[in-house]
Amino acid sequence: MKNRINRLTKILAVAIISVSLNVFSVVVGPLITISANKVNATAGTTITPITITNTGGSASYYLISPAIPSGLSFNTKTGTISGAPIVASDSVTYTVTAVGRRGRDTATVVITVGVGTINLAFENMPHNLAL
Repeated sequence: MKNRINRLTKILAVAIISVSLNVFSVVVGPLITISANKVNATAGTTITPITITNTGGSASYYLISPAIPSGLSFNTKTGTISGAPIVASDSVTYTVTAVGRRGRDTATVVITVGVGTINLAFENMPHNLAL
């Protein structure tokens, strides 16, 4: 009889724990990661898009700070940075923020834009130049 009571007690304990675990749900805000932490770009050259992966709650929109370099674009619905920067710049840390109903999360990327190669071509020029 004692074994039956112990067995029944264990079964009831498991059932209560199981029911308790199913009653509670955790509500979380966005939880984001960025595809690249550091990007070395070249002025005039298209970058590989920098994407956001959200493994948390839904994000209503995305923000970036500070403003990204001219030639690059930021998608406020997906958090993706893409395009071709047109001006060289030093390393700048950009913060992407995912904003949802249940909270917000941030990720950072450092973007450096180097000077592109300049190719000069002279056509139909006289071969003798006088100074």
